[in-house]
Amino acid sequence: MQRISSLVGVLCGAALVSALPTGRLNAAAPELYSITKSIPMGAPDRWDYLVYESTSHRVYVAHGTEIAVFNGQSGESLGRVSVPGANGVAVVPAAGKGYAGSRASKSVLVFDLEHFTVTKTIPAGEDTDGVVFDPASKRVFVMQGDPKNLLVIDTGSDSVVATIALDGKPEYSAVDGRGKLYVNIADKREIQRIDTRKAKVDATWPIPACESPHGRAARRRASACRRKRLPRADAGLQVCLVRTRSGRSQHRMGDLERDARSHA
Repeated sequence: MQRISSLVGVLCGAALVSALPTGRLNAAAPELYSITKSIPMGAPDRWDYLVYESTSHRVYVAHGTEIAVFNGQSGESLGRVSVPGANGVAVVPAAGKGYAGSRASKSVLVFDLEHFTVTKTIPAGEDTDGVVFDPASKRVFVMQGDPKNLLVIDTGSDSVVATIALDGKPEYSAVDGRGKLYVNIADKREIQRIDTRKAKVDATWPIPACESPHGRAARRRASACRRKRLPRADAGLQVCLVRTRSGRSQHRMGDLERDARSHA
C-alpha cells in the first residue's frame, strides 16, 4: 500500500454534469486542470483539511500535530502552528487570526497569522472536524462530529456564542458569502443549511443516493460522495462526484483538493 504524503497544488478538475445520463459519466472528458507542483509534507503520511487564502496566497494545512503554512505560489514553508490532533483550520486575514480545531485537546486554538503563535484556547467538544469562517456574520463555525452539532465562535471576542444541533454527524461545510452555510451530514445522507446570523438550521435536503457526503462546494451547491456515481439531488440542489485516481471521493471540494487515502 502507498499513501500520498505531499500537498498537491491541483489534483483534478470537475464539472457539474447533472444533465447527463448516468451511462455517459464514464466518457472521457477534457482535462481542466493539471498538477503543477507537489510539496513534500513529511510524517505523518496523512493530513486533513486545508484552506487557501487568496490575498496572501497562503495554504494552511491541518497536518497531524500542527497547522503547516505554505506559500501557495512558490511552495515555500512559511511556518507551523502547534495543534495536537489538528483537523480543520480557518483564517480571518482582516483580523490577523486563524482558528484550528484540536481533537486531542478538545478545543479550538486561535493563532496569530504573522508569528504563528497560539493566542487563545477555546473549549470545544470531543470531536472537532472542519472549521469554516463566514464573512457575512464574522463568525467561525466548527463541525463537531460525535456531538452532532456546530460550535459558533464570534471572531471579535473569540468566544462561543451558540451551539447548533444537527440531524447527524457533520463533515465539511461551505459558506455562500450571503449568510448561509451548507453542511454535509455524513451519516444521514443530507445537507442542512444554516442561517449564520441567526445561528439556526433553516433548511434540510435529503440526498439518498449520496453515500457519506464529505466535500462541499457552495458556489455550485455540490457535494462529493464516496460512491462512483452521480447522485440526484432534491429541491434543486446540484450534487456531483469528484473522482480521484483511487475512485474515491474528495474530502473537500474547493480551491485545493486532497486524497490522503490509500492507493494499491
